[in-house]
Amino acid sequence: MIENPPRLEFLEYGALTAVTSSCRVTCRRRIVGCAFFNKHKVVVSTGYNGAPAGAPQCDQIGHLMVNGHCERSTHAERNGVVFAGDRDLVDGYIFVTSRPCQDCFPLLIEMKIKYVYYLEEYRSEEFDAEQRKICKERGMILEKLSYNVVELFQKALDFHQGPGGLLIGKNKLRIIEDIPEMMDH
Repeated sequence: MIENPPRLEFLEYGALTAVTSSCRVTCRRRIVGCAFFNKHKVVVSTGYNGAPAGAPQCDQIGHLMVNGHCERSTHAERNGVVFAGDRDLVDGYIFVTSRPCQDCFPLLIEMKIKYVYYLEEYRSEEFDAEQRKICKERGMILEKLSYNVVELFQKALDFHQGPGGLLIGKNKLRIIEDIPEMMDH
């Protein structure tokens, strides 16, 4: 009998959804994706860095740089809120590949997001104390997830190689990380 590989836990699912969303980025100055879930843990929308729909994109015509920032691109979190439309995000979740910046964090507060999970730091030294203070006051959770993204993809791949999966009956597939050779000093 074939053993059923474990399914993704909710936090793993959210993190992997954010990573997958980031693959749609059109402004590659920083590859960021996010996924919004409602309080019932149902996907509401995803977002990624890029210009508004229908507008010229950075990967088509280049960046519009002002004071070191691309003004053509909208951040993933803002795009995710726009894509959510009027769907309820109160007490919901956001998973982001990079910690929300000072411009996007107030938007999450306005949308009454309760759980903010991210995979990597982004300029956190500039606003960590302020964000943590706001979270404490509002009962929000701000947490860096310590997942290895390669291992998350492998878990999803393993799941689909089990019974009923998209890859059942195929040769066992593994993600291989290239690890640089250790140099002798």
